[in-house]
Amino acid sequence: MDASMNMMDFDFGKILFSDRIDANSVLGIAVGMNKGHIVRRRELPPRPSRRKGILTNKTKAVRSLIKEVCG
Repeated sequence: MDASMNMMDFDFGKILFSDRIDANSVLGIAVGMNKGHIVRRRELPPRPSRRKGILTNKTKAVRSLIKEVCG
């Protein structure tokens, strides 16, 4: 191995390990920054805080009633 070759530049089968690997990619290898079992990210329902500020029918009706009464 010559001095210009980096350990991360070797080709192991069909996966080419290079220094430009995305930090979020998981390769299923046992060592390194991206080690671990490959899993699929869970599809989570939206959090209740994501509904903040959305006008509902009840709120719309109450606001219009208050505008009529109070002016």
